[in-house]
Amino acid sequence: MKKIIMLLGCITQLPLYAQVKDSLSVGHIERITITGRKGIDVNKEAKPLSTLDEYMENSGRIKMIRRGSYAWEPFLNNMATERTSVTIDGMRIFNACTDKMDPVTSYVEISNLDQLAISSGLEGGPHGGNNIGGNIDLQLNKTGFSGGKWNSSLSTGYESNGNYHSNGGHVSYSSSRFYTNLGIFHRKSENYSAGNHQEISFSHFEKVNVYANVGVNFKKSRMLEGSLIYDDASNVGYPALPMDVKSARAWIGSLTYKKEKVSDVISLWESKMYLNDITHIMDDTKRPDVKIHMDMPGWSKTYGFYSKLKGSKGKHSFLVNWEGFYNQSLAEMTMYPKDADEKLMFMYTWPDIRTFNTGFYLEDEYLINNRSSIHISSRLSTQTESIANDTGLKSLRIFYPDKEKNEERFLVKGSVYYRYTKDGWSFSAGGGYGERAPSVSEAYGFYLFNSFDGFDYIGNPEIKKERSLEGSFNLKLKKKSFDISWDANYFYFLNYIIGKVDSSLSSMTLGANGVKVYTTIPDVSLINTNLQFNYRFLHGFEWNNRISYSLGRDREKNTIPLIAPLMYSSKIIFKKNEWVSELGINGAGKKNKYSSEYGEGKTSDYIIYNAALGYAFKWDNSRLTIKMGVENIFDKWYSTYADWNHIPRKGRNYFVNVLLNL
Repeated sequence: MKKIIMLLGCITQLPLYAQVKDSLSVGHIERITITGRKGIDVNKEAKPLSTLDEYMENSGRIKMIRRGSYAWEPFLNNMATERTSVTIDGMRIFNACTDKMDPVTSYVEISNLDQLAISSGLEGGPHGGNNIGGNIDLQLNKTGFSGGKWNSSLSTGYESNGNYHSNGGHVSYSSSRFYTNLGIFHRKSENYSAGNHQEISFSHFEKVNVYANVGVNFKKSRMLEGSLIYDDASNVGYPALPMDVKSARAWIGSLTYKKEKVSDVISLWESKMYLNDITHIMDDTKRPDVKIHMDMPGWSKTYGFYSKLKGSKGKHSFLVNWEGFYNQSLAEMTMYPKDADEKLMFMYTWPDIRTFNTGFYLEDEYLINNRSSIHISSRLSTQTESIANDTGLKSLRIFYPDKEKNEERFLVKGSVYYRYTKDGWSFSAGGGYGERAPSVSEAYGFYLFNSFDGFDYIGNPEIKKERSLEGSFNLKLKKKSFDISWDANYFYFLNYIIGKVDSSLSSMTLGANGVKVYTTIPDVSLINTNLQFNYRFLHGFEWNNRISYSLGRDREKNTIPLIAPLMYSSKIIFKKNEWVSELGINGAGKKNKYSSEYGEGKTSDYIIYNAALGYAFKWDNSRLTIKMGVENIFDKWYSTYADWNHIPRKGRNYFVNVLLNL
């Protein structure tokens, strides 16, 4: 703990740098300003009050793994959250649930989001840590500084499938010296129905999200900014899992200092201190035929900081970031036998793991000429993990007798990319090398039941670092009437962390298929490719198309789990004056390549049809937007590869969203 206090105390004495990526893409470094952000233009969305999960899934680059109606897990480059990272304004946040029921994305509402800043693969990103698949930074909407004015908005929405209600309000004030924006959002849904009116039990949820951002502008381009998020989900059903969630609660706060134009070389200095406290309580009391009742609470607390500088000199545009975090992850399980005379069974599933990570991220974009540049990035970090709970340590020593309390790892990551642009064409290609430490579950998990393949999992604190090489390229052409882009990447894993069956061990969960222990396997390959084409024609028409394909295998040509099949979408949008309409499809091919060893099965192909219509009424400085539509028009029953245990998706769903901006 002394290390953390000393490092936090040094933040204001060691300035470092920042990078912002294009929303939903990986592009050149953009200039950061402190004039505020406008946020996502929800008026452009077919369903403005969609959840962040739905918004991200429609982005195309991100696949979402569903275990229910609420809190989907984002997969970037077909990699789970162990291999990627999700941050909120650069803040590291870790889930408190061993079953991933509480991804970081569940704590941000669409009304409080400015953009998704994606750093793909090993190219970098100042806040991604030593991940391999990339980073998604949920950048919050800040009102910013302007002439003194008030703004407010109200929104309400209804969806027929699940009797789903969503309501929210937002108010903001900005002046040249001060700004604030406050908001609250509430969502509640009953069980939804799949195609042909099949009710999906335990798919209900309710949540409330409250957020506040405040900024004070001092002289000489200096600013102090604070953010707070409170999110509380309750009575959340998970039809794909054996348990539901009684409560999932998060407190997320930060304080940021910014200074522009530090010198002729340094254009921005930004430092942030933050903390977050996550509590997650699983519940099976509402499930019928429970063989043995269990309580499974989990907690995650993270304290962190970063300090970054951005600048330029000559043909160099550079960025440096120093960051660190301290995380405590604790989860436990208590089993209650039906015979009251029998003793309760208790164990730590995460034995109070304390993780301290600190590192430097360096980036330089060298301009060769006005058409081409070379982008170099690197990260060096150290990570120390310790087991604070003696009982949990004794449990792990059953399998690892020589296990010490502490584990220290040194992690590296680096990449080099070449970029070229001319007459609407742009091209980039490069590669990199990266390492990551195993997650808390992979290293220290104790009899974690995975309902996907039916095995109990045991962590391996002696496991090797996961190492990967990546090569990627991107080709784009943009003209007045159309634009087209094609990108692909290839990952080669030297040590791929995955669970393997240990037949010498007995399962603890009733009905489990056995026990798997995390280990590494060599020679795993993963390929991702995406093609996007947009065409603008006549007056107000736009045709958007996207297709993607991925393939992941080990050295024996066995498929690794949860890799997307061929997927596609196409939609025609028409805009005229204040009218907007949209007609589209999304679908996927059959998943014939699947991993039965990890619980996967074949999924059929499908095509889903959707339609939406909207109109905006304007008067003075106010705007009333009404949008309505229907999803899954033909009420098709379908399940995708991304649906845990093949739970079906929603059937036909009518919706209406009303937004009033004052």
